[in-house]
Amino acid sequence: MDKYIKDHHLEKNVFLRGFQLDLTEDLRKGSLALQTSIEEGFSISSLQALSAAVPVIGYDVNYGPKEMIVDGENGFLIPADDEEMLYQKMREYLSDKDLQVKFMKNCQPLAQKFSAAKLKAQWVKLVNEINPQS
Repeated sequence: MDKYIKDHHLEKNVFLRGFQLDLTEDLRKGSLALQTSIEEGFSISSLQALSAAVPVIGYDVNYGPKEMIVDGENGFLIPADDEEMLYQKMREYLSDKDLQVKFMKNCQPLAQKFSAAKLKAQWVKLVNEINPQS
């Protein structure tokens, strides 16, 4: 990767920091996250962004993004591989301060359904349904 950066004269714009144990502070500095994988379903990085009040624009692929991203509330869902719509939604979001504030305010409440306490309660309920004597 270092060679690619040098070969393309990107040293002033691309920095590789290496492994970071905790990205919480970095996430809090962000204003937008992109989830552009067409194969990654439930994206932990998207959930981390939303939990830090960072809206996500993501491709609407199976198994995940639409569970976390409520289109027009805490981000945008766009058809997979639609680069033009990705560009348009990024422009829309970045050029509208009111929309940014709205999305940021909605991130954490909508991400709460994936909190540790809620997930634990769902697992306990499932185990009790499978094995009522537990």
